[in-house]
Amino acid sequence: MKVEQDLPRQRIETPQNLRTFLEALKKERPDDLLVIDKPISPIHEMNALLVELENRQRYPVVLYTNTVNHYGQKSAFPVLANVFASRARNSWVMGSTSERIPFDYYKRLQHPVDPVVIPSEAAPVHEVIEQGDQVDLLKFPIPVHHEWDPGPYITAGFVTMKWSDNRGYNDGLHRCFIRDKNTMLSFFSPAKHDWYILEENSRANRPTPVVVWLGHHPGAYFGAQAKAPIGVNEYALPGGFLGQPMRLTPSVTWGEEFLVPADAEIVIEGVIYPGEQGVEAPFGEYTRYYGEQRYNPVIHVTAVTHRRDAIWQDINVSHADNHVLGGFALEAKVFEAVHQYVHGVKAVHLPLSGCCRFLCYISIHKQTEGEGKLALAAALPVDSRIKYVIVVDDDVDVFNEAEVLWAFATRTKLPEDSITITDIIGEGLDPMAIDTEKSSLINKVGYDATKPVETGFAEKVGWPQEIVEKVKQLENYVDRATLGRLPQD
Repeated sequence: MKVEQDLPRQRIETPQNLRTFLEALKKERPDDLLVIDKPISPIHEMNALLVELENRQRYPVVLYTNTVNHYGQKSAFPVLANVFASRARNSWVMGSTSERIPFDYYKRLQHPVDPVVIPSEAAPVHEVIEQGDQVDLLKFPIPVHHEWDPGPYITAGFVTMKWSDNRGYNDGLHRCFIRDKNTMLSFFSPAKHDWYILEENSRANRPTPVVVWLGHHPGAYFGAQAKAPIGVNEYALPGGFLGQPMRLTPSVTWGEEFLVPADAEIVIEGVIYPGEQGVEAPFGEYTRYYGEQRYNPVIHVTAVTHRRDAIWQDINVSHADNHVLGGFALEAKVFEAVHQYVHGVKAVHLPLSGCCRFLCYISIHKQTEGEGKLALAAALPVDSRIKYVIVVDDDVDVFNEAEVLWAFATRTKLPEDSITITDIIGEGLDPMAIDTEKSSLINKVGYDATKPVETGFAEKVGWPQEIVEKVKQLENYVDRATLGRLPQD
């Protein structure tokens, strides 16, 4: 781990964080920030408002400045949500485009930047330090997201653990239920990295140190939520997206033995003891269904640190804010896997209709028979949540679901053009999964909706390219006011 003075000063004079992101957003995309200064409750109301905006196809970043905590008192902390709901905004953060974001995301993952360590007294997240009886999570205006949720949940917090053999830190976005002022419960899907760390420590009968950090630059979120191989120090991944090292500082509980993000808004430190579990859920998950009630690990909070004027960041689970963030990271993984075998892969998209997890569309420039199924064989095992993959030719826009389904309807002959994998480890939150003692089993299906190469096939209708480009400028034909009044179908 490098120390700060080993790096050029200009790279860290202005650390990237949630504040610098908001400043850039106000300057460059002011219409992308909606400030709600009217009183609003964290119990259902905040998230219901986000859903209403989504129903109207509006996806601004929303800052609630007039909040109350779970004692019914006016809170000193605003709540920020919907940061990741817009694919276009995520692309802007990354300096990319909606179509190119998975490719650019993949490139940035190839260039991690080692984090730097700064002293506690220089860390913004240590402006306020609370330990022992001072800890009170209920002072924050943490949203209760859905009607059946048992209470407030942390949804934008990275649960960070360390591999026991010092292979590095692992970050994962896991829900955390606030059971009371100093204990939480968290759900870890089987066969995910944090789950493996817990299993390893449980077998050795040793406690697991846990840190939950939230409120940071979107670039830090992009890197931290990457699906990296076991043993990769995931504190190095945000640097590739921030354009500078991520700053870390010693934790309050374990000192230099466990480092935490220095520029986060809030850090929660705690311990999971082997075998201790509590009742958690139901909770409205990204699947748009309630996850069933379970016994899950208990986190005993040892310390809470935060900025004096901390912003509580939330992700609106089961909606675009949740779906889009995870989607392009998986698209990058699929592209990487398929590109190893099919050189002509052109685009990858996980659509909102499949929660940006369960459905995957891939376009390829097909050069020989069998490439469509080869792409399927590479894509289906990439992630436990991907269940259905459709491969199409590169004359089909994978970002236009109607075109993908048209290709599926007119270019497949089943069952020959399909691949099925049965009883493979899937997503524990999938309502169709079959639960076993240690895992959840699903079936996966891939469909080859590409045209044959060696025999003739009907031609897709089209228009001269110069005409297509010309009519894209609709304002040359219809004034903006009239365009704005046209109904959305």
